[in-house]
Amino acid sequence: RPPSRQCSSLEAETQSTEMSHRDDIELQGLRAMDSLAGDHDEDAVSGGINVADDEGYELEMAPSLDAAEHMLDGEEADDVMGVTQFRDGFQTRTSPLGWMNSHRRAILALFVGLMLLLGGTAIFFLVHGGSGSNTGNSSQSTWESIDRVADQFAAGVSSTPIRENMRLFSSVAHLAGTAQDRQQAEQVRALLLEQYGLPEVEIEEFEVLLSYPVSASLAMVHPVRFDASLTEPPVPEDPTSASLSRAVPTFNGYSASGSVRDAQLVYVNYGRFEDYELLRARGVSLEGCVVLVRYGKGFRGNKAMLAEERGAVGVLIYSDPADDGYGKGTTYPQGGWRPEYGVQRGSVWTGNGDPLTPGWASVAGAPRLSIEEARDSTRMRGQPLPSIPIHPISWHDAQPLLRNLTGELPAADWQGGLPFTYHMGPGPTRVDFEVQQSYEVKTIWNVMGTIRGELEPDRLVLMGVHRDAWVAGAEDPVSGLVTFLEVARNLGQLVKGGWKPRRTIVLGNWDAEEYGLIGSVEWVEKHAAELNAGAVAYINVDMTTGGDRFLPRGCPNINGLMRTVTKQVEAPSVAYKGPTVFDSWTIDGSIDHRMQKLGSGSDFTAFLQFIGISCVDLRWEGEDRAEGIYHSIYDSNYWIENFGDPTWELLTSLTQVFGRLVINLAEAPVIPFRFNEYANDIHVYIEQLQILAEELDFTPMYEAASTFSKAAIELDSRADEMAANLDKYTALEVRQLSDRLMRVERSFINEYALKNRGLYKHYIFAPGRYDSYAGEAFPSLYDAIRADDMVEARYQIQLLAGLLNESAEFMATV
Repeated sequence: RPPSRQCSSLEAETQSTEMSHRDDIELQGLRAMDSLAGDHDEDAVSGGINVADDEGYELEMAPSLDAAEHMLDGEEADDVMGVTQFRDGFQTRTSPLGWMNSHRRAILALFVGLMLLLGGTAIFFLVHGGSGSNTGNSSQSTWESIDRVADQFAAGVSSTPIRENMRLFSSVAHLAGTAQDRQQAEQVRALLLEQYGLPEVEIEEFEVLLSYPVSASLAMVHPVRFDASLTEPPVPEDPTSASLSRAVPTFNGYSASGSVRDAQLVYVNYGRFEDYELLRARGVSLEGCVVLVRYGKGFRGNKAMLAEERGAVGVLIYSDPADDGYGKGTTYPQGGWRPEYGVQRGSVWTGNGDPLTPGWASVAGAPRLSIEEARDSTRMRGQPLPSIPIHPISWHDAQPLLRNLTGELPAADWQGGLPFTYHMGPGPTRVDFEVQQSYEVKTIWNVMGTIRGELEPDRLVLMGVHRDAWVAGAEDPVSGLVTFLEVARNLGQLVKGGWKPRRTIVLGNWDAEEYGLIGSVEWVEKHAAELNAGAVAYINVDMTTGGDRFLPRGCPNINGLMRTVTKQVEAPSVAYKGPTVFDSWTIDGSIDHRMQKLGSGSDFTAFLQFIGISCVDLRWEGEDRAEGIYHSIYDSNYWIENFGDPTWELLTSLTQVFGRLVINLAEAPVIPFRFNEYANDIHVYIEQLQILAEELDFTPMYEAASTFSKAAIELDSRADEMAANLDKYTALEVRQLSDRLMRVERSFINEYALKNRGLYKHYIFAPGRYDSYAGEAFPSLYDAIRADDMVEARYQIQLLAGLLNESAEFMATV
């Protein structure tokens, strides 16, 4: 049976009641293939025919006529309309998604069907002179229809289910791989399937390496004795803090087990690359020492990695009151900032995914590395598991350790917020320090929902959020989870009313994100072929509340769509500026309206870095964001209701933006990506790099960037013209251009552009080598310049110029 070309009830009023001649001819060819394939339910080719199961066939149009000829001739086809790249003839694949199934090749059915398709197209052009519309609607009516769907979605968004789900999912600790984590996965599944009416929901399991706390101790043994508490006490005002204080001890995920006796302590400020360089310049060695480093200005895993590389035998990470405590404002529970005994848990591994299956999915029975192999930097492409004990502590426990150090600080900004002068050491503070953790291969649970697209079911718009938390996680991640669920609820309402999106919407509720984005990475590794073939975009949420400025991060080609959507959503009363979210989209008070670069730290990473899927990460932030409860027992519903979002307007408005983005990406005939801003940003990035290394000749990159810019302008012009005049183009032409727009981001993926960076393959953007949270532009060149390796930098300039030219050529081939 061919896929339905019927319009949904919401679209019917704007779509033509008659199909064009070319549609008739195309469908005749598909039906002929269906008839010929009748008794061969296991045969398919993944390039354009999609066979469902033995109850019948779902046959999709061949991706393009040129692609079909490539497949028949067995020729190489690097771009087959965004479907699997064919080399050396046919390539078949079995789809793990369950609705893109393919088996063995039905060569006869494919050949006859495609001949009918080719012949029918030729007849069509003879009769109609090569023009005509099979889009069945005008551009104006299409955009009006999309806006009506988005407005209907927005009208249903309510703070009531957001509040209810916040209380439900932040009521207990739900560390990845635990019984509470599994229970919440089942609760999410039940909401999506049974209450919200999503047609397809399943739980997908992976088996991954996690670590859990067994015991930890810290004592200062010289010059005076002090025993650290390493605990967080409950507070009477927060009713959940009593049970949470016993639920998950303070610890850093993936710390090595080990003990250190009578070791000198060295204070290293934020533990950034430049901090360690200052110590080196002063002749301070970390060999055999325990490092005391403060949270902030970088990912904790990079802090620990740099310390271990410099010979430290242990790392203590503390929260300084200047960064998220009383130096910022009133502390919890009277205010939102970190209290004296507050501790930030978190993973200290710099990699992503299951550490024992780097590069392949951690399904049951998969081959695995040993833990010893996972601690080998070469085998892990520069991202090994830590080999030394690492533990987080409060500023209460850090204070006596710091107070007893001597040695002048190398810079004034090393002074923190405690009421005494800081010193760096080494010594005379000496410590005994021990950490014991249990490393276990555990089952984790991703909850996956699907709303099948009607016209382009093989094109995927993905949205996701993680579920696991270090404790209860009201801000991280439940503030994101409740917006995800509210989007899902209202999409479900649209489906119940008869709406079917043009493209398929896939909803992912990821597990084990906190340990290293594990659930999303493993899912991407397992489904890489389908994602490479048809993923349009991925929209992520995580920590979404707590600030008065809307600060999304994302790929520059989505800036235009983000501006459009944010102008349609009313700003919260607590926002920096109104009347719309667009007006609150600001950095440091200056209106920019351009998304910040994506680094890492959340589940968009694998989609962008491994596959090349355009991504967005949505959140409210701001300088006054009272996030002192991050990864502690105080990250609770009480904090949300009193400090994070007391009016529930931040979460409600972000849900509106979230849903409108998804609907536009799923419904727009021409995918709303434009690349001129990407080109402009590339020029800026080159200029910034040139400032760092004026002795280098950047001419090849500037020339390539100009070529890229010209191709981007031409592609954008073609997309704008087609989007404004849909009735002049066939469905196949619209599909071809949309796929080109979708796959430009794929052209930025290159295996050789980044060295020793794990799964990172995007040559324009990657997480920082020394701060994984931050995004670097042209990371391989930036790293070479920072390492003062001018030979490598000159090579990178040539390599990146060549890659930019290739991406420009890809854009120009429409």
